[in-house]
Amino acid sequence: MRHNSFLRIVTAAGAVTVIGLGFPGTAAAGVDDLSISKFGKAGTGCPYELTASLTNVPPAAPILFRDGATALGAGVKAGDVATIDWTPATTGEHTLYAGVSGPAPGWKELKVDVGRGIDLGSTCMGM
Repeated sequence: MRHNSFLRIVTAAGAVTVIGLGFPGTAAAGVDDLSISKFGKAGTGCPYELTASLTNVPPAAPILFRDGATALGAGVKAGDVATIDWTPATTGEHTLYAGVSGPAPGWKELKVDVGRGIDLGSTCMGM
């Protein structure tokens, strides 16, 4: 009887290990990369587009964006990317995040140095 209990425990542990391996060639769902549409330094009051590159994210799963602890909202998904507009209000280093809403692991982060914005009419730049 004792021997059978040990065998069941070993078998259960082996099953967990096999299940944890997943299937070859299947990538985990989530955000692979986070980028910003800017040239040079970012500036306060200047609009930018944040882009999250996605892998295997279900169509109904929202991609959320944050500036530090401040929620920016859910991005607009199109295929394997999600985007959101961001206009920094303060100078200094900002840590931006993008991730899948829910239990999916991993948020990608991007550090952006923001200076004082100068609006030149057709463009806006950071100093």
